[in-house]
Amino acid sequence: MWFRIEMNKDGSVLKAEHVEAKLTGGGRFVVYVDAETKESAIASAVSRYQRYLEKQRTDKKARVDARKNSGRCVDCGRPGVLGRVRCQRCAERLNAYRQRGRGRPHELPAPIPAGSRSQRAIILAEVMDQALALRAGVAFLSWLRNELEHARSAYGKVAAE
Repeated sequence: MWFRIEMNKDGSVLKAEHVEAKLTGGGRFVVYVDAETKESAIASAVSRYQRYLEKQRTDKKARVDARKNSGRCVDCGRPGVLGRVRCQRCAERLNAYRQRGRGRPHELPAPIPAGSRSQRAIILAEVMDQALALRAGVAFLSWLRNELEHARSAYGKVAAE
C-alpha cells in the first residue's frame, strides 16, 4: 500500500493518506511511502526527512570547511580576501544586512518618560530615522514629515489645555 505524507519544514506531519499508487511530482515536502500501515508510513517518512536534514547540515559544513581551507569565500565560492572568509561582495552584502537591523540580538527600546511626547510622535520619529537610513522615497518621506508635524502639534495642544 502506498501512503502520501505531507510534512512541514520542521518535520511534523500535516497529512497522511492512503493512495492507490505512487504518483510523480510529489513536491518538496510530500513523500510517497510503501508501507503496511499508516503509522509505519508516517514513521518512515519522518525518519527519511530527518536523515535528509542531517545530510543537508553535514554537506553544508563540509562545503564551508573546504572553501575555508582553500581560501575561497564561504558563501559564493569566489576567491576570498586575504585573511578573511568572505569575498568583498559577500562581506558588503552581509554588513548591509546587519545594518538593517537583522542578524543582531534584539535590543529593547528605551523607556519613554511620562509626559515627554505622544507615543505616536515617538514612533513616527523612529520610523523617520529608519526611512532616512534606508533612503526611502520622496513621497513617503514627505507624508511621514507631515504626520510627524501633526502628531507633535496635536500633542502640544493637548498638553497646553
